[in-house]
Amino acid sequence: MASRFPDSFKKFSCINCGKCCTLTVKPTNEDIRKIEMLGYDRKRFLRNGNLAKVNGACCFLEKRDGGYFCSIHEMKPKVCRQYPFTNLKNDNLFSCPALRI
Repeated sequence: MASRFPDSFKKFSCINCGKCCTLTVKPTNEDIRKIEMLGYDRKRFLRNGNLAKVNGACCFLEKRDGGYFCSIHEMKPKVCRQYPFTNLKNDNLFSCPALRI
């Protein structure tokens, strides 16, 4: 079966720019449960069903070592793990700077 992605996308490597962390993320119930297992209270990380934002970015985004990193990387929502390949009908594939390198 042929891949849905061009060969150049197979070499995708995140550049830790944090751009994707400015998008609105609606975690699934399973995602929420996993984040709560890390000790976070949903009242502190959810706003209207979406991950809360601080200064326009995800509340779990941290800046360190010259890049941006997810503080809950091991339990981050599925849609975040799959980005930029989450929704081929929008422009995720064309807005992610790592895909333009």
